Amino acid sequence: MSRPVFEVGSKYARRDVLRGLGVPDSTSGGPWFTGYHEHDGSFYVFTNVGTPGRTGHDYGNRWEGPNLRWYAKTGTNLSQPLVARLLAGSSPVHVFWRSDNAEPFEYAGEARALETLDTSPVEVLWSFSVPARTYLAAQETRTYWALLANPRRYRILDAIASLDRDLWTVGHSSLRNGDEVLIWQSLDDQGRRGIIALGEVTGEPHLTSDPNNPFWMDPSDGLSERLRAMVNYRQIPGLPLWVGDSTNDGLLLSLAVARAHGGTVFHVSPEEWSAIMAAVGMSHLASPKLDEPERSRGQGRGLSYPHRRAVEKHAMALATSYFSIHWREVTDVSAKAPYDLLCSNPGEELHVEVKGTTGEGDAIVLTRAEVAHSRKFPTAVFVVARIRIDRASEEHPTTSGGEAALYLPWSIDHHHLDPLSYQCELDQAKAVKLQW
Repeated sequence: MSRPVFEVGSKYARRDVLRGLGVPDSTSGGPWFTGYHEHDGSFYVFTNVGTPGRTGHDYGNRWEGPNLRWYAKTGTNLSQPLVARLLAGSSPVHVFWRSDNAEPFEYAGEARALETLDTSPVEVLWSFSVPARTYLAAQETRTYWALLANPRRYRILDAIASLDRDLWTVGHSSLRNGDEVLIWQSLDDQGRRGIIALGEVTGEPHLTSDPNNPFWMDPSDGLSERLRAMVNYRQIPGLPLWVGDSTNDGLLLSLAVARAHGGTVFHVSPEEWSAIMAAVGMSHLASPKLDEPERSRGQGRGLSYPHRRAVEKHAMALATSYFSIHWREVTDVSAKAPYDLLCSNPGEELHVEVKGTTGEGDAIVLTRAEVAHSRKFPTAVFVVARIRIDRASEEHPTTSGGEAALYLPWSIDHHHLDPLSYQCELDQAKAVKLQW
């Protein structure tokens, strides 16, 4: 029997896939209903994106540009035979996804593992020979929104400082997966209002509750089932933009959200979005077709995901090479610890935070966990600046060069830390410039 041809972007119920493969219609439960299954020399992956599955599990599967960040079954690791075969690249892997349990799956295409992490569950970044039609359509029709947070109901500043992603009540708006958002805080007890963060919608809105969120002023507000969407927050050094504290009042007060008397979701025009990006120094994010400037402060925000990962891996390789000269054991612990390298000698150890950038290296982005860890344990910071990217391949970029600086001992209090966006402005006089 010839293998059926699935069309990228077309919708298929699971039973349609099974019928096409000659699996009896009576099949229910079993391996076909556990997320992925090996059949007749191929793998078939069925996954929810941006929404929990019918069992209630939400692994955080999400689109990162045209690539899919996906998590395997609970308890998996790379040494398990089925997982090893799935990721070996010798068998076709067909991926079907959906953002709503009531909808059929969309065929994303034949995938290959662009990146794998030996976490539990195993984490995979899938790339596709043909980008999913919904992704391509989203790039052409992406819309922008302002999400309004009332600090008297929700501790939004604390939430942004603590969470990478957050559920937002969106009512019956046209908000959808892939849209860009700004987070607007309404007037607080200190008289502040304005833009405090940016973000991206990473799943279609769906009916759900938010019961375990500690940032509700009244916990009962998270108990009811409402139409909510997951939003990934972005750390932006140029924020917040408070009304009255900058030269951008004309722009801020012209936004629909600034004039709101109720509601949560407000449309932002492409022109307004571009102006906001310019105001926070991120004009290269005004359009998905624009790339980063050649030289920037911080860690080169605006890079595509493959470019960013290439820069990170380049910095990790240089750091590992350097510390291996001075320490008996150097272990990459970045997948499970709030730092990147564990350096060990008999009776002593050092924790190393590694940062890579295409920019000047005078500022780095730190997560809340990284800041807290560095205040408790002996830590070094290894920064590789001016990394060059060969852009001939968008999906498989190569890197070269870089100027390394070592901050040892590292004390966060010797540098300027923005506690909201976690951009740390470095005192480069405290670094040792490295050559080896």
